[in-house]
Amino acid sequence: MKHGVRACVGAIVFAALSVVGTDAAAQAAAWPARPIRMTVASGAGGGLDLVARTVAAPLSETLGQNVVVDNRAGASGSIAAEVTAQSAPDGYTLMVLSASLVVYGVVNKTAYDLFRDFDPVSQIAASPYMLTVYPGLPAQSIKEFIAYAKANPGKLNFASTGPASLAHLAGELFAMKTGTQLVHIPYKGVGAALPDMLSGRTQMSFLSGGSVMGQIRTQKLKALAIASATHHDEPPGLEIEPRRGERREVEDLLQ
Repeated sequence: MKHGVRACVGAIVFAALSVVGTDAAAQAAAWPARPIRMTVASGAGGGLDLVARTVAAPLSETLGQNVVVDNRAGASGSIAAEVTAQSAPDGYTLMVLSASLVVYGVVNKTAYDLFRDFDPVSQIAASPYMLTVYPGLPAQSIKEFIAYAKANPGKLNFASTGPASLAHLAGELFAMKTGTQLVHIPYKGVGAALPDMLSGRTQMSFLSGGSVMGQIRTQKLKALAIASATHHDEPPGLEIEPRRGERREVEDLLQ
């Protein structure tokens, strides 16, 4: 069957929960009758993984079936999307993804069509991207950091979660707007990037606040700026929708 897009992609960053469309026979049967797989377009330890695991637990409780998180990092989420697209369209495979996957599909040829092969269910989390740097750099503000980068062209590496990911594009846009020369270092997700960020091998990154908040609070990384139109006195953390005000029932996300 064809799958229509029933939701718009949010700006900056979000996590959406998408489910492979169900055929008529599957819809007629009692659902769910067995465990559900939740593919995640990142490795363990990142903000997207945190979202998936935070949602999987109450989802399992509500549906009465185990929801198994299956991390499929790489290619800015494209690997997870391909695995999900190849799954049977019976409602037993969910996917948690970020807006990076949408961008990746625009600039790369993929084995799936994001707008044809998936049914959007809900946006479940939001977190603006943050410019974080290695604390050993002699920069205490964004102005000082730009001055340091200009004085050291080609010597600063920035981490991303893969080519054509939002983290990659944010770093390239930052370099263009500030007239600096930065070296892009792609990783298979935040979990893979963090060791090099903490050691100073890569000196900066644009990642979601939920991915690096723990390292910022323990001063292992330093936040200099937030990619948000809203002013924040402190770095914003990850906001997961069921925790805002009255909790939304998980069933509402699946309608």
